[in-house]
Amino acid sequence: MSWSSMRNRRWGLILACILVLTMVLGACGAKTGGETKDTYDIAMAATEKVNDADAMSFDMNIDMKMTISGSEQEIHMEGPVKVLNNGDDDIQFYAKQETSMLGINMALTMYYRDGYLYTEVEDQKVKQAVDAAEMSSQQSTSLTIFDKSFIKSSSDKKVAAGTEYRFTIDGAGLKDMVIKSMGSSAGLEGVSEDDMTFGDAEVVMVLDKDGNVVSQSMEMAYEMVILEQTVMMNMVMNVKNIKTGGVTIDFPADLDTYQESAV
Repeated sequence: MSWSSMRNRRWGLILACILVLTMVLGACGAKTGGETKDTYDIAMAATEKVNDADAMSFDMNIDMKMTISGSEQEIHMEGPVKVLNNGDDDIQFYAKQETSMLGINMALTMYYRDGYLYTEVEDQKVKQAVDAAEMSSQQSTSLTIFDKSFIKSSSDKKVAAGTEYRFTIDGAGLKDMVIKSMGSSAGLEGVSEDDMTFGDAEVVMVLDKDGNVVSQSMEMAYEMVILEQTVMMNMVMNVKNIKTGGVTIDFPADLDTYQESAV
């Protein structure tokens, strides 16, 4: 294997760990409590309402700047996501993701229904049997919820769309949230608690006049040691156009032609 191939493979393995952590960050958190309706309680109650809904759609974009041993790479991902939970393990899912990284642009489309995950990448169409519970854990569509004790500062103000809530989350608290959430994330095996350092995160949420979440963003920086390499990451995640009503998924007519894969 050439040095170039080894270098690209290492970048790929490191990137895989980073993407798993990104999904963990989107799903981490715990149920909130308390009776006082302050800025935090209003924002988190609205977030839990979205997470508990039987249907959700949103547009997501993620911008990451990754530095490894002085070499810097920028990664951009964006696309729509839809999920329907009809009960009794009847889950339907759709996501289209445009990714730009390492000088390569890639389009990924996923559908899920009736126990099968259908994936299309660069005209390659495959399907794989995936249990509904496993699918739910792999493809988190939850908005971020964080513990009240982790907040260093908060503010709210009126904006055109409604009310903006802004929170500064303590880096140590964010790390604690990630550690509690990454137990089921096999892609982070070998990354220990001592291998991660998180800076403070900025979370911004916008609620409309009826108290519904319409957008959420998180900006943060962290360092990890992966494959004996120190990775420095600056990341901004934006979830926009959040809706919980009138969500439908149009499945393509050719799903029966997707090639089945056991892997």
